[in-house]
Amino acid sequence: MKRWIWILMGGALMVGYTPVKAQDYVRDIESAYRRAQVDSALGFAQAFVAAHPDSVDAHGFLGTLYAESGRLDDAIASFQKIITLKPETVKGYRDLALLYTQNGKVDVAVQTLNEGLEKSAQPVILRLERAVLLRDMGNIQGA
Repeated sequence: MKRWIWILMGGALMVGYTPVKAQDYVRDIESAYRRAQVDSALGFAQAFVAAHPDSVDAHGFLGTLYAESGRLDDAIASFQKIITLKPETVKGYRDLALLYTQNGKVDVAVQTLNEGLEKSAQPVILRLERAVLLRDMGNIQGA
């Protein structure tokens, strides 16, 4: 009898447990960010990654908020995680290249885009990104 009570209690707990959906994290992140609470938004993004470690979107939010907070190494790691999780997507390469560009590492940004050209399912987008970057840097011939 005691065992059945424990089983029923465990079942009731499981029924009451609802995992937080990705869109709930996104809503919380965006809400905190709109209120200029970057630290809170960062906390929600970290929770998003913990709950959905294979989510490109979760790592994208986290990387963006790390960059916003000045935590460049952590931002780079988050964007590299996107590339590791889904190397055929453009997102990781573009976000990482943008971060490098904003921090004066244009050569590394171009190298990142070049890597994406080889692995991405949409190399045309990365080729355009690279051309715009090189044009902005005055290096039209390298595009």
